[in-house]
Amino acid sequence: MKPVIDVHYYRRQINAELEGWLKRIGQTCPVRLIHSRYDLCMARRQCLENFLSNDVPAGYTHLIQMDDDCVPLDTTDNILTAEGDLVYCSQPGRNGHRGHWGDGDFGCGCCRISAELAAKVGVAASFDLGLNPSRTKMVKCECHVFRDRARELGYESKMVGDVGHYVEVVIAFDPYGKVIQRWPKG
Repeated sequence: MKPVIDVHYYRRQINAELEGWLKRIGQTCPVRLIHSRYDLCMARRQCLENFLSNDVPAGYTHLIQMDDDCVPLDTTDNILTAEGDLVYCSQPGRNGHRGHWGDGDFGCGCCRISAELAAKVGVAASFDLGLNPSRTKMVKCECHVFRDRARELGYESKMVGDVGHYVEVVIAFDPYGKVIQRWPKG
């Protein structure tokens, strides 16, 4: 397996834990910071296109995509070595619940896609939001749209580890002057 890692740098500065992990991993495989002027779905498609057009001919076999708000945990390294064409690390949602977890689910925040699967899915059919008929409400994230397309082609996703999710929290005083922390609503 010869992976390349694209980190979607679209919200803020990369957190120190991810930066340290990438520095360590970057000694064994290329790491690129990807900043797109467009939305995240388009940035994911751009990375997939670059992987198929440039990396695969250069001998790379897998594309790892990570978001800049990932926080590596003890099992995150599994994304580098686990068997499979479509693997991912679980990640809690931005509000501290939901998210992606378990075999059969899939999250693009920290995932690995084989060259074989990438070529079959194709760039144009990947990483779109699932919208309702009037296109006013998201009914599927780009992760599940990609997973469903992979399933149609006979590929199943597998959870191989975990990654934390760096999110903003609200810090305030309670009525007694004690500092409390709460998750954003949502």
